Amino acid sequence: MLNLRGEVAGLITAIATQGGGNEGVAFVLPVKIVRRIAEQLVRDGSAVKPFLGCGFDPVFAKKDRNALGIDRNIGARINKVIPDTPAARDGLKTGDVILAFNGTEVEDDKHIVNLVAESEVNKPAVLKINREGNTVEITVVLGEQVSR
Repeated sequence: MLNLRGEVAGLITAIATQGGGNEGVAFVLPVKIVRRIAEQLVRDGSAVKPFLGCGFDPVFAKKDRNALGIDRNIGARINKVIPDTPAARDGLKTGDVILAFNGTEVEDDKHIVNLVAESEVNKPAVLKINREGNTVEITVVLGEQVSR
């Protein structure tokens, strides 16, 4: 997929169409992720996916944010921390709200998933979180997602 300047913006992985042609909805991997995977394949012969190890609340609403003192529509609330993962090892807890990831403000649960996917395995990530109304920073070293 190209942008209006003719630059590669992403790699189309599938197209959902009614008639089987090139019209419809395209599913695209962003070029940042494609580039990272390509570099790993060339360098190592395989690619790994970064992994944090927690699940997020998809219905984290404005009233929930307000109750925690978050005055803007930002953040992704953790609703599950998987044992023996980077999230568990580095101290994230159920109920924590991730406000920023490496300095980038987190919009919602989908945004944090994308930010993690664009990161590198075994590199530290600084998370600004809201824990029970208090803002703290936690450094997490992302792991490698293992296929099961």
